[in-house]
Amino acid sequence: VRGTWRDSYPYSAISVYALHPMYLNVEAIGELKNRKKYLTQKDKLNAGRFVDYEAVNKYKWTYIKELYKTCAKETFASKDYADFYGRNRFWLDTYAVFCFLRDKYQTSDFSEWGRESVWSNRIIEEYCSSTAPDYDKVAIYFFVQYHLHKQLHEAVNYAHGLGVAIKGDIPIGVNPKSADVWEHPSLFDRSGSAGAPPDYFSKTGQIWGFPIYNWSEMEKDGYTWWRDRFQCMSHCFDAYRIDHILGFFRIFRVPSDVEMGLLGQFDPALPLSAEEIRKWGITLDESDFCRPHINGWMLDELFGKQSASVKKKYLKRIGDDSYALKENVSTQAKIAALFGEPKSEEEKNIRTGLMYLVCQVYFVEDCHRKGFYHPRISLDQSLAFRIADDGLKNALRNLYEYFYYHRHEEFWKEQAVKKLELLTRCTNMMVCGEDLGMVPGCVPSVMRDLGILSLEIQRMPKEMYVEFGSLERMPRMSVCTTSTHDMSTMRQWWRENRTSTQNYFNNELKQYGEAPESCEPWICQLIVERHLASPAVWVILPLQDWLSIDANVRCADYENERINNPSDPDNYWRYRMHLSIEKLLERADFNKMVKTIISNNGR
Repeated sequence: VRGTWRDSYPYSAISVYALHPMYLNVEAIGELKNRKKYLTQKDKLNAGRFVDYEAVNKYKWTYIKELYKTCAKETFASKDYADFYGRNRFWLDTYAVFCFLRDKYQTSDFSEWGRESVWSNRIIEEYCSSTAPDYDKVAIYFFVQYHLHKQLHEAVNYAHGLGVAIKGDIPIGVNPKSADVWEHPSLFDRSGSAGAPPDYFSKTGQIWGFPIYNWSEMEKDGYTWWRDRFQCMSHCFDAYRIDHILGFFRIFRVPSDVEMGLLGQFDPALPLSAEEIRKWGITLDESDFCRPHINGWMLDELFGKQSASVKKKYLKRIGDDSYALKENVSTQAKIAALFGEPKSEEEKNIRTGLMYLVCQVYFVEDCHRKGFYHPRISLDQSLAFRIADDGLKNALRNLYEYFYYHRHEEFWKEQAVKKLELLTRCTNMMVCGEDLGMVPGCVPSVMRDLGILSLEIQRMPKEMYVEFGSLERMPRMSVCTTSTHDMSTMRQWWRENRTSTQNYFNNELKQYGEAPESCEPWICQLIVERHLASPAVWVILPLQDWLSIDANVRCADYENERINNPSDPDNYWRYRMHLSIEKLLERADFNKMVKTIISNNGR
């Protein structure tokens, strides 16, 4: 999208079908003229501790363009290519033209493409015609996708030949400036962004930047866009994971003008009228529902020594100890525009504090219906809640419990079943769901009834008031794992919270005494073995956690093992194995140990 390392985020793709050119094995396509130079560049980039996203893509495209000149004619004349193009033309033409226009206009924001900003069959046919002046600039994307898909199928067939099943991933969102949104604008609502409420990963919630699905429009043709996507995946994969399956029940929508998920709301939902809110004993005037509630204590809490100057510059007194934000900082968008990129730590603290003040509301107004409201997410953790009197606190707490844990159960169940019942049956792939976060009570039964495997992580238990989940009681129909790409690895987690680590060492691993400072290989092996012994039908562990069981194989620096940090919007997806597959295969002792551990646990 941007042509920089920020494009390394794989869950914001410009096509739900296309494979990333970064993964193309250019050596397998044809002979390279400057092979010596290529190998030198390859060795240099492969020697890096992390993936250099920009350099890798720059060099690969250099060779792709060279190979296109010498190999395209032969590729396009082959029957295999003709079969591939015929099966995939429904998405490939649009993708290729999208990429060409993105390069032509130097932006993926198709609203800036002039007459081509609105997709049409005429535009696609015009650019995909072999007689078009820019045909080669479009066709090179046919060439790349053909070879990527060919190489993927070769790898899948190799794995199948060894009895290995392949599991794919279905991201919940798409980039708002993607080929899919360009071609199917009616299927997406870009007035807000998909995200997640405050959770284990982020105390202020997450904003993913994906458009909201227009499910009512998708339903009109039986969710064709989704069915095509799933069926395309089935050509390569035996199973798939639905990323954030909760999004099929309801998505957490964050307005486009805010920077914190605290001001988001679930969509679809059954919002509350002012009259209904008052029936819960909340006597606030309706004008106070969505107004930030601010007092002097709150300002001292957020700004400390800067409180007096912040009060003078950005707030106005509206009562004895009550304040309102001045107009120029009344929304998070205005605050962001005013401060830009903070020049000092002091500016950064003030900017963040003002952002928090905007969130000190009891309700947010429904995005579809004026005069209807949602209790603000994580309300009982807010500063506004802390300054409320006991009567208001109790009323808000009771309403919050009802709204988020009872009111929507049947409604959200109905929303999910009508989508997932159809989609999970349109292929023969096994279906797994990533069901982490603020999980509605109806989710487990829907997944169970539809045969969708849940995701179970011991240090993220789904039971209330439990520090660690019970491996012995993991559901049979589940995928059990030690961590995910969004989490710290076992070795990193071990150092995050000494109290938690000690409890785990004594109570879960049944070890006596003080827990070692680091997660030593024998501890990692014990954790892995306990997970493999769980009843879960699948135990899929991150490579980093597998490698951690051997002191001679594990990465020397555990801090380099993490892939993604969801609380960091600027996270650079650049993890790479610290040793090659070839080197790993040479580690006979390690491979024998892995095989023994797996077989000893009946897997």
